[in-house]
Amino acid sequence: MSHEDVRSLKDVESLEQAYQELALQAHLLKSEAKDRWTSLKADWVRLQQELAPTRQAGQHAAQEIGSAASLLAKSVRESLAELRRSLPGSH
Repeated sequence: MSHEDVRSLKDVESLEQAYQELALQAHLLKSEAKDRWTSLKADWVRLQQELAPTRQAGQHAAQEIGSAASLLAKSVRESLAELRRSLPGSH
């Protein structure tokens, strides 16, 4: 099964890197951004849980990720981009 939103394990790894980078800056976020960050953290945990069986099995991640995980990955990607834009000095 091929999905536009999650093409490969590398795509998920790039999301993980962006997530980790924003985690380091979370303490600087404004109140509104902190609320979005809290929601994003919950989505991130859900995405990791959905991906765990695929990663553990060592199979082709893009073909194994279901549509729910693809939609969640898209949501995480969009939330990361939005939060990155809201950081001071990122405009």
